[in-house]
Amino acid sequence: MLLFLLAISAGASDGWSFFGFGAVFVANMTGNTVLLGISFFHPQGNLLHSALLRHGDTLHPVLAIASYGAGVAIASYVTGKRMPRFQNVIWTRTVSHLLAVEALCLAAVETAWYMLRPGGHGAPLDVMLSVTAMCMGMQSGAMLQLRVPGIVTTYIPGTWTQMVRGVARVATGGRAGARGPKVVYEERVAMQAVTLAVYFLSAVLTGWLLEKSPKLVGVVPVLCLATASVWGLLRGGAYSVEE
Repeated sequence: MLLFLLAISAGASDGWSFFGFGAVFVANMTGNTVLLGISFFHPQGNLLHSALLRHGDTLHPVLAIASYGAGVAIASYVTGKRMPRFQNVIWTRTVSHLLAVEALCLAAVETAWYMLRPGGHGAPLDVMLSVTAMCMGMQSGAMLQLRVPGIVTTYIPGTWTQMVRGVARVATGGRAGARGPKVVYEERVAMQAVTLAVYFLSAVLTGWLLEKSPKLVGVVPVLCLATASVWGLLRGGAYSVEE
């Protein structure tokens, strides 16, 4: 459930940022890298300029990538010396604290979005983009401690790859160098599939909110992160795989 909450947070944040902060992502750095690359040949005013780059700038992809990287660095530094004391622990109290900080930062962005929601581009949206991308980077950096292989809540292509790989191994009886019993791969594939599903459904929910009540779109990632953080802290900050 904790992983699913984080996946929902990432999917909702990406949808929010893409339609609200300048057609870029805050968790999907692959997409931002592509947008940054093609932006050099699609300057503002170019008739071939697509809707995805309608503002014709390299600024937003650069802001998103740099802020995401800063978030990963912060989380890696804070959690790097605080590994779980037991092998069956998914994350430490420090990770729960980081998620709480992330939730507070996104709550501030949602408050600014609700009060301001500027029509075009400008400093307010750029700051909101940077903070949201940094939060997603913090989540990714903190989740490097996860002891559940094959699932990265902010890197969906990796989860897709691992799931299809797992399906192939299960279908062939766990051959091709597979380790462990077949049931382990089946459970892992099922978890990866649910993670992808909740990520997709969070994007659907975000699209619906943007249509019906756009000022509340940031509430989804805030609630998910706050719940994951509080849940982790109440469980002693260390949720067990066996549990």
